[in-house]
Amino acid sequence: MGGLALTAALAIGVGTGIASAGGSAAGPVPTTQPPAGPHPALTPAAIGDNTNESTFTQITPCRVIDTRAQSPIASGTARSFKVRGSVGFTLQGGHNGGCNIPNDAVAVALNVTTLDATGHGGVVRAYPQGAAKPSTAIASINQGLTLTSGGTVALCVPAASCGGFALRIAADFGSTDVLVDATGYYRNQAYALVNADSSLGAHSSRVLSAQQVGAAYFYQVNFDRDVSSCSYQATGYFGGIFEVEPRSGVADAVFVASYNDSGTPTSLPFYLTVTC
Repeated sequence: MGGLALTAALAIGVGTGIASAGGSAAGPVPTTQPPAGPHPALTPAAIGDNTNESTFTQITPCRVIDTRAQSPIASGTARSFKVRGSVGFTLQGGHNGGCNIPNDAVAVALNVTTLDATGHGGVVRAYPQGAAKPSTAIASINQGLTLTSGGTVALCVPAASCGGFALRIAADFGSTDVLVDATGYYRNQAYALVNADSSLGAHSSRVLSAQQVGAAYFYQVNFDRDVSSCSYQATGYFGGIFEVEPRSGVADAVFVASYNDSGTPTSLPFYLTVTC
C-alpha cells in the first residue's frame, strides 16, 4: 500500500484480533513500558501514491457463468452477470449458491471458454458493470473451435451501487456461448492514516471513520467489514507508543491508545494496518 517509510523502529502494540481473548468495550489499559531513550527523531520518507494494493485469494475453479443455460451472446451485444454473493447463479448457468466470492471483492481471476460460435476472428470482452467496453479482449471466437483463455477482470464497486451485477461480457464479430470459471478474487487491504485529531488521512482504505473516545489519546477506528478475527498493527507517524485491541461487541471496530516516548498518554497521528 502507499504510505510512509519511517527511518527508525517504533514500539508497536499488536492486538490479538480475537475479541473474546482481549477485546473490551472501554479500550486498552496502558501496559507498555517505553523503551529506554534517547529516541531519534523520526522523519517520514516521501509519501507514495494512493494506489490501494489488493490481496489475492485463490479458490478451487468454480463455474460462475454458462450461457448455454440461456442463449449465446449475440455479436455486437453485451450481457450483465453476477459474480459475488450466493443468489441468482443458476439462472446464468453458474454454481448453485455462487462461488464464495465476497461482496467486497474488487476483481476476479477468470478462465473464459468460448464455444458454439459463429464467425471467425471474433472476440469476447469482459469489464466491470457500468464501465465502458474496453478495446482489449479476454478470449477469441472462432466457429467450430472451443477456445479457452484467462485473465483478471475488475468488478463494479462498491457492490451496492451495481444493481446486483458485477461484470459485463460482450461479443464482437461473432456470437458465442461463454463458460466462465472463477479461480480467485482480490480484496482491498484495510489500513488507515489517523491524524491526532482523529480525522482520516488520504492514505486510508476500507475505513469508514475514526473518533476519539473518552480521552484525546483513545481512538476508535471503524472499518467497512468484520475485523474481529484479524491482527492489527499501529505505527507512529512521528514516533510514539501504541496499543491496539478489538472492540468487544463491535466486530468492525478497533481501539488504539497512543503515548509519547515517555509513556505519557498523548494524542498522536498513526498508521493502523489490519491483516485478515
